[in-house]
Amino acid sequence: MKSPAAKLSFKELPKTYSGLVQWHMPRRLHDEADYRNAVEIVDCLAGHDLNPDQEDYLDLLSDLVETYETPPFIISSAKPRQSAEWSPRATA
Repeated sequence: MKSPAAKLSFKELPKTYSGLVQWHMPRRLHDEADYRNAVEIVDCLAGHDLNPDQEDYLDLLSDLVETYETPPFIISSAKPRQSAEWSPRATA
């Protein structure tokens, strides 16, 4: 989806899942432009009486946005042997 000049309107969005996907293909968000486009669509859909197709599409886009907003999991610098020696009692 290209950055629209005007704000999205819920009335203008497709009503079917296939129509929504054809209009804006959901995929992993790679950069800020992808993120902003997805957030704009989520904001446009949120708060409306959605049909099941629109709800599924909103759920998917929301998951993609949440994944983009979540910092990556950082693996500790512990050596493999240290990781293998972890014990539940050590954290109690």
